[in-house]
Amino acid sequence: MARRHTLTYLAGIAVAGLALSACGSSSLTPTATTAASKAASAATSAATAASVDPALVAKIPAKIKSAGKIVIGTDATYQPNEYLDTDGKTVIGMDVELFDAAMAKFGVKTEWVPSAFDSIILGVGSGKFDVGVSSFSINDERKHRPP
Repeated sequence: MARRHTLTYLAGIAVAGLALSACGSSSLTPTATTAASKAASAATSAATAASVDPALVAKIPAKIKSAGKIVIGTDATYQPNEYLDTDGKTVIGMDVELFDAAMAKFGVKTEWVPSAFDSIILGVGSGKFDVGVSSFSINDERKHRPP
């Protein structure tokens, strides 16, 4: 019985160690992997573009359909979710790749606009942005904000 608890304990430590080692980086600056990330994103976008879903395209608001793009407000300071590439202009990250892939299904290009986090929802409400993508979490204030 003691051996079973020891094995369970060691397995838990191993899983936690692996999970924690996958989450961090010893560097706070983007590296050459951002170029690889951009290349992978471009390849994913190209592959997804080939599979545009006509049913989704039919649901695109007229403003976005006529512009051929969706304007996204984002706080590009939250690596790895969304952050600026080494050029200081291009927004990259896992949220960007995910949203770009989703929009490719609609056949819509994305335009990422860095913005202060607290102005993104206001920007969507005023029409400055079509949508906000910036690692939002649900809280009481956001639950009750009018659309």
